[in-house]
Amino acid sequence: MNKPSFRSDERTISLIRKICTCFYFVTMVALCCILLYRQLILGQPLDELHDLAMLVTANIILWIGAALYYGGLTIGRVRALPVILIYLVLVAAGTIFTTWKYGSTTFGEIAGHFITVATISAGLVAIWAILAYVGQRGMDRELSD
Repeated sequence: MNKPSFRSDERTISLIRKICTCFYFVTMVALCCILLYRQLILGQPLDELHDLAMLVTANIILWIGAALYYGGLTIGRVRALPVILIYLVLVAAGTIFTTWKYGSTTFGEIAGHFITVATISAGLVAIWAILAYVGQRGMDRELSD
């Protein structure tokens, strides 16, 4: 009978997963840096970067959601304080970046950016918190069975 040419035990599978995770992280960071470089340093218009920017953004948002749901990011119980802190950091960073990117100087423009970023960040944090809660409940149920 045919024997597999490569034997894979738990250690080999774990090592391959670590390597894949490391390269995924390096690739996403590199893509983010390339996008920022092309947009902010080279001054390329956003129209030339939409496809790459949407791919990176969707990938990061979905990765965080999946990692929270499947327990890849262990957070224990979902508590309000860490969720609020993550939300505040997202809003502050997003508002600063958006204000700088568009060169906004008036209070009305900055307030508009703040409202947009706060709304999007609230949606993301709410979805991530729900995924973490549902994933934790699923893992607790599996352990109790």
